[in-house]
Amino acid sequence: DAIELSALSHALDLRVAKALIKNGVVGKFDVAQYSQAYQAAGLHRLRRHQVELIRDVGESLDRTVSKPLIGHLLRMSRMPARAAGLSELQSFLERGFEAFRALGGSGPFVNEIAARELAVSERLFAGDPTPFRPT
Repeated sequence: DAIELSALSHALDLRVAKALIKNGVVGKFDVAQYSQAYQAAGLHRLRRHQVELIRDVGESLDRTVSKPLIGHLLRMSRMPARAAGLSELQSFLERGFEAFRALGGSGPFVNEIAARELAVSERLFAGDPTPFRPT
């Protein structure tokens, strides 16, 4: 799911970037220009799927960090990661693991992110002039 989410997000972002360029926008852009490009990029159903994947990945991470063995294995990977020149990646994974574990259950956090992302997407598709306002 994480790989699918990453690939889908990159593909959708690329479509928006191409739409911006097609509209003559290079460099800085405003909300109206972004909204127009977002609408032109289309793929409303895939945007919803993207939000579903965000929720799925979050729930999967929540199940993973609740398993004590996973944290132990992650810590045991420090030396091999250092030997392979992947210390920065290892550090990122450990910090992310601990941050997610500290939530004590990510359901409300992940659901809030998904709800906000879906709301912004729907407002962008609807042409709302203030799609990024707090809900």
